Amino acid sequence: MCKDSWDVAAVAWKNAQTSQGEALNTALRSAMETAGLSPRQLAARVGVSGKTVERWVSDAELIPHARNREDACKALGVDEEMIWPKAVKDRIKTGGDREIIRSYPYRSACPSTVWGELVANTTEDLFLAGYTNYFLWLDQPAFVETLRRKLDGGCRVRFLLGDPDGEVTRNREAIEDVALSVSTRIRITLEHLGKLVRARNTIMVKGC
Repeated sequence: MCKDSWDVAAVAWKNAQTSQGEALNTALRSAMETAGLSPRQLAARVGVSGKTVERWVSDAELIPHARNREDACKALGVDEEMIWPKAVKDRIKTGGDREIIRSYPYRSACPSTVWGELVANTTEDLFLAGYTNYFLWLDQPAFVETLRRKLDGGCRVRFLLGDPDGEVTRNREAIEDVALSVSTRIRITLEHLGKLVRARNTIMVKGC
């Protein structure tokens, strides 16, 4: 996009800000400049009108629909929290979600230190619900001993696992098609937990 076009757009946005008393979304404008996209070009990629994109830029408090935000950020090559941080914050911190401290898109994105700290700081009830929970025995050193200390300290320890012989497990194995199968990972977890069962004469349910 040529400089003159940006100058014209900047005047329009500045006039809109002055007339409406709204704060300019400078992050969005900067991302558009970096990507070399005009309001009309970005609008074409998102599937909205050029006027709509201009309103996004002229009013930082205006939050587009989730799908439009996603498409816009994809076109601009930026994260949503950079352009519309309030939308991200509101999505995580509303209603019952106000108790959420941090979220991760998938389990492997969560640092192993977080799991270690959560387990270490638990004193009353440790409940781990994962289909295999196999990763814990790899990520956490001497995890069986850690669980034993928790039990000795009066903490209730519970695991929710998949059934290694169940249909869901077989279906997942067919999809993954890896040497270390889902049922094997579940049985490894059960084997580790079995050490606690034998040591404490505890009843263990195989799976669900």
